[in-house]
Amino acid sequence: DEKLKLYLTILVRPLIQQILFTIEHRDLKNIGRLWVLIGLLKFCLYIPTQPIDPSSKYTHKYRYFSDYIERLNIENQVYSDYEMMFRGVETNNKTEVNNIEIFEITQKLDKLAPKTSDRE
Repeated sequence: DEKLKLYLTILVRPLIQQILFTIEHRDLKNIGRLWVLIGLLKFCLYIPTQPIDPSSKYTHKYRYFSDYIERLNIENQVYSDYEMMFRGVETNNKTEVNNIEIFEITQKLDKLAPKTSDRE
């Protein structure tokens, strides 16, 4: 991976040089620089190489499905109001299809809920 090679050349080599230099010359400036380089390396290794953190995939899916259910509920409300206004009946085929889809998505949400994390 190119990003890892870049970290090795930019961070690890100076870190090793700083460790060796700090062993020879023990002053606060060199020890502080060493801790900064260690912290920078740790930070860069924590950053995911992909645009989306794999552990947050389930959180994004959960939010998407929740928003989709909300849109389907609004759509059902519009269809029900329309049918009630013009026909005197609250349900039609479209709301029944939407209700089946809402039920299926709710089952998916129940499976996704334990996998989500609150890291964002």
